[in-house]
Amino acid sequence: MSILFVEDCISYSDGVSLLLESLYPGVSITKSNSGEDAIAKLKLNHYDIAICDLQLHHNESSNLQGFHVAKFIREVKPTVKILILTNLAGGATILALRLLGVNGFLFKNINKTILKECIDTLLNGQDYLQKEVRCIIENEIKPTTCPKIFTSKEEYEVLQYLKLGFTAKEISSEIQVPERTVRYNRDKLLIKTQTKNIAELVNFSLTNSLIVEMT
Repeated sequence: MSILFVEDCISYSDGVSLLLESLYPGVSITKSNSGEDAIAKLKLNHYDIAICDLQLHHNESSNLQGFHVAKFIREVKPTVKILILTNLAGGATILALRLLGVNGFLFKNINKTILKECIDTLLNGQDYLQKEVRCIIENEIKPTTCPKIFTSKEEYEVLQYLKLGFTAKEISSEIQVPERTVRYNRDKLLIKTQTKNIAELVNFSLTNSLIVEMT
């Protein structure tokens, strides 16, 4: 088994790597401490599992977060299992990453038993959500009788990045459109959903039906 471990905290990376080696003798673990480095390694090598933190702050010039690594894997290395290992994941972020195709979620304070259960489940071709993660998702998604909201494809794309905590400037860079266009689509979403801010908009999108108009 080959694992790419993307984590900028060296002590934590070393600790989990030792744990994995004790659970799976002979496992090959490649460490990476930034999104850029992880993507470079993924381009050159095959891995069975990519374990990735969400927030990577290796240096000030590094703007690739765990989301970028996961997005690259799904687009270029679809057979690689993605496990997000983090302490910073709200319901909106988890759901957005699930839509992206992430296979597993664990919080960083996991024990040896849960880690093995998760890795074994992923290797068997199934997704794994830690119990606490499932509870967060269940609390985010609630039934509603509100009317359906129609959005343009551009508005919906902006919304997906807002769910992950991206700023208008960051979204502009991601989808290659002017920042003013991102802000325009964001404001249209606020008006359509009658929400006051991004937090309310994200919560609304999780509990109501937003339909993309195919134009």
